Amino acid sequence: MLAWAHIMIGLSLAEQATSAGTRENVDNLFAEAQKEFGTALEIKPEMHQALNNSGHALNRQAKTGEEEDRLYALAGEKFAQAQKIKPRQA
Repeated sequence: MLAWAHIMIGLSLAEQATSAGTRENVDNLFAEAQKEFGTALEIKPEMHQALNNSGHALNRQAKTGEEEDRLYALAGEKFAQAQKIKPRQA
C-alpha cells in the first residue's frame, strides 16, 4: 500500500505541474513527481505502474516545451522497463 501512496502523490504533483505557472514551478513539481515514482519503485521494484505513470508524467512534461526530445526519450525508457515487468499491462 505504501508504494501506491507514493504513486498517487506523484500523479497529483504531475497534475499540479500542468497549471503551475512559472517554468521553475512546473519543473519543480515534475521533479517531485518523479521522486515519488522512484520511491514507489524502491519500495516495490516490480511495480510496473510506477514506471508507467513516470513515463506518462515525462510525456506531459515534454509537452510543456523544454527538453522535449530528452523527456520523450526518458518516457520511452520508462515504458520499456514497465513492459519488461508486465508485458501486457504496461
